[in-house]
Amino acid sequence: MPHRCVSLAVLLLGTLAVVLASIAQQGPTEAPTGFDTATLAQSAGSQSVSNGIAQPAGDTYALDQSKFERDHDASTGLGPVFNARACVDCHQNPVSGGSSQFTEIRAGHNDANGNFVAAAAMGGDSGFDIGRGIAVDGFGNVYAVWSDNQNIFLSSSSDLGNIWASPVRVNRDGTVGKSNVFPWIAADAYGHVVVTWLGSSLPGN
Repeated sequence: MPHRCVSLAVLLLGTLAVVLASIAQQGPTEAPTGFDTATLAQSAGSQSVSNGIAQPAGDTYALDQSKFERDHDASTGLGPVFNARACVDCHQNPVSGGSSQFTEIRAGHNDANGNFVAAAAMGGDSGFDIGRGIAVDGFGNVYAVWSDNQNIFLSSSSDLGNIWASPVRVNRDGTVGKSNVFPWIAADAYGHVVVTWLGSSLPGN
């Protein structure tokens, strides 16, 4: 009798081991990752798909993608302060709908009600200093450009605006002290900076 009990126990343990090994080999189903959906501009037939989350009635991820990548203009609500014409222009890292490949810093102040008011003039309240006055390159350096109505000045900061370099006058030669207004600045991922403005070599405006 003891010999038969031991044999039965060994058989049960062996069966249990086989069942556990089978379960371990199957394992849970991994959630989909590594999406590589191309933008609609790259592939007209491209469509976003669900990663397992139920889609609301009358809505699909493909429809959301088409709206996310739609170009806008003034007729569809594109205002005077914008980074691009479509959401996807700034959010496609690594694919449509991903994180932004740009870093943006806005300057301004809070009014008496605590609302943020963007800076209208980088160099003062001249009323002539309009355009994009701030830019950030791919290394996190911040650049500011402004006008005193006669000259264009540029300054930079490598610590997100805590300390600024001494301003440098951008316009030269026959334009110095003349009419130089409406500065605009852009910086790319490699630290290249471009400044443009409306200027004249003649006195007055």
